[in-house]
Amino acid sequence: MLACSAAAFCASDKKWTLAAEQFEFTQNTNNSKAAVSYAKTMPSLILEQMAENLTRIPRAREQLDRALYDLQKERLSLFLQLSKEVKTRDSLLLADYSARKLKAKLKESDVKIRDIEKKIDENLQSALKETSRREKRMQQDEMRIAHLEQGEIVDDRREEGNGFSRFFKGLGGRQDEDFVLEDVVLYKNDFNQLFDAGEEQRKSGYDSYYFGKACVDAGIQGLITGKITVYGNYISISTELYQYPGGRRIASVSDVGITDDLRTLATSIAAQLTPKIADSMPVELFIEVFPPEAAENIVLSVNDVVYSDGTEKITLPSGVHTITFSSKGYITESTSYSFTGNRRFKITVEMQPDNPGELFLAMKKPFSGDLFANGLFSASLSPSGRFASIHINNQQILGHFVSENGEPCDFFIRTKYLSDGNFLLLDAKPFDRSSYIEKRRIWMYRSYSLLIV
Repeated sequence: MLACSAAAFCASDKKWTLAAEQFEFTQNTNNSKAAVSYAKTMPSLILEQMAENLTRIPRAREQLDRALYDLQKERLSLFLQLSKEVKTRDSLLLADYSARKLKAKLKESDVKIRDIEKKIDENLQSALKETSRREKRMQQDEMRIAHLEQGEIVDDRREEGNGFSRFFKGLGGRQDEDFVLEDVVLYKNDFNQLFDAGEEQRKSGYDSYYFGKACVDAGIQGLITGKITVYGNYISISTELYQYPGGRRIASVSDVGITDDLRTLATSIAAQLTPKIADSMPVELFIEVFPPEAAENIVLSVNDVVYSDGTEKITLPSGVHTITFSSKGYITESTSYSFTGNRRFKITVEMQPDNPGELFLAMKKPFSGDLFANGLFSASLSPSGRFASIHINNQQILGHFVSENGEPCDFFIRTKYLSDGNFLLLDAKPFDRSSYIEKRRIWMYRSYSLLIV
């Protein structure tokens, strides 16, 4: 038996949409049909490797970019309104109004202009406040990145400040946005759908306002771009990951592969981009193995690769990992778990002795049908062949029998009956559950009708 335990971050229904555009060619690559095919295929293959179980935590810089973008969008709208009101005011001087009416119209127009100017000033002040408010957190994030590059474990949930500040945070104050997980989803929920902002926006640059606006309007927060170079059977891919709004380049990855195995190359690039997308940090796994005899020879594998031998603590990137424990003389245990939302996890493993054997099961009544044990097919039974052989290995058995007319029956064999060569008699009583439920429903309706009458 294997168990994992840890605390979790705040759940959220927020999405972070990841997209990719068709890759470009370097000057050294001929624009052949094969190269065009690679440029369209590679982005989709890279996205395919990132399609499941990926979450991320937006950091202070990204939150600031989002806030400043919204404020900038509001300022541009206010400026257009201001321009319109100024032109309207100027046109009043050319209109045929009396002096009294013109004065009233100008006064009304001046009020509208001052109101818009006030909103623009408040918007600019809000931008300064947003920058100031997140300045400390951005410095902490920079220090955090420096620690991570040194291989240290960083705890995102540590409290800052004194007891009074923590007390006031608990009195209905704003939740810290830094610790809200976002689910990474693909553009149009399809890794084959590539984003095209248009040639004009692309010429303005990935960090330009116009290209960023095209991405934001499409609901894209992360964009993978790339260039390819092909020499014979070898292909070089250089990718960059941009974050929107803000147009910040947060990752650059280059790798080389062969044209006959593009998927392996895409997997390698995706594995290097994923930590930057998820902002994944190392997590510590504390491992306890029982009994002690199994712990002495334990071999730990992570994602089908032997990671360590006989260790009590390991460090991994956060994310979904498949962990396997094996020890001589014991049944191998394995689990997949999403190691996110905390920096430390405890894994407790109770290894079961490897004791393979064979159990013989006979039907008390001569039914014909198929017998399953722990989800695996065991035998086809008939009145002339009533015995079935079931492989056992120190684990309880949950079985299922389906008669030849489709009527099912479940059975359970406890550990105390699991002995090699043991003979058991199964008193199976298959029946049609649907018909049984329907009859009981009819009886209930008739009884209720009789009660009402």
